[in-house]
Amino acid sequence: MATRRSGTAPRKTSALRRRSAGKRRAGQAEMRRFRLAMENSADMIVLVDRASMRYIDVNTTICKLLGYSKKELLKMGPADVVLDVGEELARSYDALIADPSSSNRLKARYRRKDGTEFPFESRRQVFRSGKRWIIAAISRDITDQVKAEQALRESETRFRSLIQLSSDWYWEQDAELRFVATGGARRPPISASGAGSCR
Repeated sequence: MATRRSGTAPRKTSALRRRSAGKRRAGQAEMRRFRLAMENSADMIVLVDRASMRYIDVNTTICKLLGYSKKELLKMGPADVVLDVGEELARSYDALIADPSSSNRLKARYRRKDGTEFPFESRRQVFRSGKRWIIAAISRDITDQVKAEQALRESETRFRSLIQLSSDWYWEQDAELRFVATGGARRPPISASGAGSCR
């Protein structure tokens, strides 16, 4: 009976080793897929260690957009390239760690290696790696969006300036045909019923 027990133990140990090796291979395959997706993404992706506030991984896209090599960025952290966030960024990371469902969006500006700046919007998630909290941030350059919004504001300002200079009277109505705004040189009184006098 002693011989049977000693023969069973190596088989169990061997099976455990095979399962452990299988899990390791699966984990490595998953990491390779993640790295491939990260490197081929058009978005900027960084992983930040909360304790040190340093980058522990970055993708090619952010290296190209900021003008740094990967080696250079891995010696830096968000405070070195993200403008006007300071301690607020660390507090927002802590809030995400405390409540992952809290707001995970950030709008700020990156500073490139050559000193130029550009706006970006970022979505962030937190996860645990051993004893460390890691923040994964996926960011997008929103320069074109900001320019379009600025152009729209300037266009609206010019339009309203022209209305003020015009000898005509302009008005706006809502979906129920009520007057909601008037403009121009002549502004007839608007009654409570929404009807205006054009005399």
